[in-house]
Amino acid sequence: MKKSHGKDLAYSPIKAKDLLNIRVGIADTVGSATRREDFGKIRTLRRVVGCDIETHFHNDTGCAIANAYYALESGATQIDTTVLGIGERNGITPLGGLIGCLIVADRKHIVRKYRIDKLGYVENLAAQAAEVEIPFNNWNVSFLQKLESTSLDKPSEVEVYCD
Repeated sequence: MKKSHGKDLAYSPIKAKDLLNIRVGIADTVGSATRREDFGKIRTLRRVVGCDIETHFHNDTGCAIANAYYALESGATQIDTTVLGIGERNGITPLGGLIGCLIVADRKHIVRKYRIDKLGYVENLAAQAAEVEIPFNNWNVSFLQKLESTSLDKPSEVEVYCD
């Protein structure tokens, strides 16, 4: 299948809709798309399909988390993630990083939906299994856990310290 690079985006979803897919996907396999490009493509796709939209972002330019966040805002329903972002080249959207963004944006929903208390354990397990070190700029899991454990009605109880 030929890559569209957005040129025939309005045509592609109509075909997907005709095939009765339950999910369509859009990917930045090169890792060079900007948030604005992804937002526009996903927004266009959302206008012509009623099914789920899955996205996949590589992190070659360090924008996978931002692109994933904006994808959700533009109508995507699923984001491909891996623990610690482990993947080809510079990896894909890291689960902990995306949770870190989402918990700030919609804390009640994220805390109720996900077991954030297990994230640090899973990251350590994945790092050991893959024989890699946890990146120095990895999201602070203990901070996420503190956010999870504070009152959902009083987000001001959480203090942020930068070392």
